[in-house]
Amino acid sequence: MDRLEKTILGEFLLLDSYGEQVETMLEIGTGHFKSEIAKVYIKIFSDILFKQKSAVDQITAYPKVKEIQNFEVAEFSRLTEGVSSTANLRYHIALLKERTYKEQLITSAEKILGDMKAAVSIDDLDEKKNEMIVKLSGLDLGSESSFVDSKKVIEHIEENLHKGKKLEGHSWGLADLDSYTSGIVAPRLFVIGGLKKSGKSRFIINTMIELYHNNIPTYFLSLEMPEYEVVKLLISRYTAIPEPHLRSASIISNDEKIKFAQAKADIDWDLLNVECATSLSVNQVIGRIRKYAKMNSDCVIAIDYLQRISHDRNKQAQDLETISIAIADATREYNVPIILLSQLSNIAEREGASIGALKGSGGIGEAADVILLLDNLYRKQKLEENKNKMDVYIEQRYGDSGKIELNTDLSWCKFADKTFYENVI
Repeated sequence: MDRLEKTILGEFLLLDSYGEQVETMLEIGTGHFKSEIAKVYIKIFSDILFKQKSAVDQITAYPKVKEIQNFEVAEFSRLTEGVSSTANLRYHIALLKERTYKEQLITSAEKILGDMKAAVSIDDLDEKKNEMIVKLSGLDLGSESSFVDSKKVIEHIEENLHKGKKLEGHSWGLADLDSYTSGIVAPRLFVIGGLKKSGKSRFIINTMIELYHNNIPTYFLSLEMPEYEVVKLLISRYTAIPEPHLRSASIISNDEKIKFAQAKADIDWDLLNVECATSLSVNQVIGRIRKYAKMNSDCVIAIDYLQRISHDRNKQAQDLETISIAIADATREYNVPIILLSQLSNIAEREGASIGALKGSGGIGEAADVILLLDNLYRKQKLEENKNKMDVYIEQRYGDSGKIELNTDLSWCKFADKTFYENVI
């Protein structure tokens, strides 16, 4: 292990917080390290960060290092020798990436130069010259151009076909919606639009619990609700206790108290991850997407909601388009499905739910793979016959569009297919 790699590992171990270590690990990766020993250290650190969800230091990492056969434990204990601060860590990581970039350029150039020397005709020479131009043009610091490996994609398709799965993605828990969308598929951006208080956040809560029962982890980034409200709604949906009953001891029944106590003991919160924040920039949101995907590659991410991400209100449409496209790009880069909530403008009060009513609709329409527009019939008309009824309009880039009808009980975030609902409630 060379001096640069040892210094980076030592500086990493001196970082003060779990959050700093997560962000740094996401930036470092393993591809830039040449030493096999350094790669093993990175793997151990990553397991502690993303599987145990705790900060790394020499004490927490030592037992795992000791388990590795023929491994020099003494070298591990010397990683922080001569490292007094983390002030230059980012600079050292940049040097490591630059070294990798230089080696990629030299390796590619030397290979093609060898082919040039073996060329026997001017046509062969020109072909190799053009190959070098193309190859080196595709190499950038931190990004290398590459073609799709179609054979691997076909293998993935065959794997899905042989699994006997009814859906390509994870189920929404709503048969009619699943039949349109093939479930929550990665990597896709799902945009859920609705008027204020139409049930968008509660729809996400319902989806999280449905995924929970299928052992699929979710990460909910709420830019609107405080943590108290989010957790309360999750417990309400999990227990079927109406959310208002969880507000006061004078309202909740004895049976509901027993359900609540059982839920406290039973719920695995590692599958229901909630983060509440305000005034985040799009770059901060993308950073969190990267972190969640690293923590669990088979997760579903939900963000509530688009217009809460910091942007210039004077050029809202333009900024929301940029934000939507950045989040759509993140679904591809990190291979995760993202559900992004978005408010409808007041035009929907008069004309009904439509893509045109999405605030910043042009950019959102271009970025989204699937748009679900929630139309809470009772909210608009206040007719008793429409209570607990919701229409969902579906617009898709890769499939059919249409409308489904749901029955709901928003008091405990329950959404169900219309034909199924009466048999459950």
